[in-house]
Amino acid sequence: GHAVISFSVVDVSKVMKKELKKWETRFKEKEIELNIEFEKGILIETNQEVFITVVRNLLGNALKFCSKKGVVNVVLNKKYFSVENSYGKKVDIKKITQAFYQEDRYEKNEGVGMGLCLVMKASKALGLGCQFKSTKGKFEVTISFPK
Repeated sequence: GHAVISFSVVDVSKVMKKELKKWETRFKEKEIELNIEFEKGILIETNQEVFITVVRNLLGNALKFCSKKGVVNVVLNKKYFSVENSYGKKVDIKKITQAFYQEDRYEKNEGVGMGLCLVMKASKALGLGCQFKSTKGKFEVTISFPK
């Protein structure tokens, strides 16, 4: 059966800010530049726990796949939030989104095993859009909010 997800109005700006705080040191350790472009007070109707899972997976993914001394950009506005990281090579998006596929299977990073596949499923469950874009040296995931 389906687990029923309860929705409530969530201040995603606050949620993401808190989440990013927890990750800051990890990005620093890898000498990754973290750029955050945030709008305050963005409220969407969502499930906070599931939303946090999405945020965590995207940050974990960016951290894991970002090139050394690379850049991660996190953007949040009324329409969407996105996480973009610099990347050594072009990413095969089809492969990435298949469960358990990992570019480098040996480097298991705690809690990011299924990464993007989970992000896709969770986004869908929350009624959010989810898009992946890979350009030369950059990989971006955009989660769009309902209009």
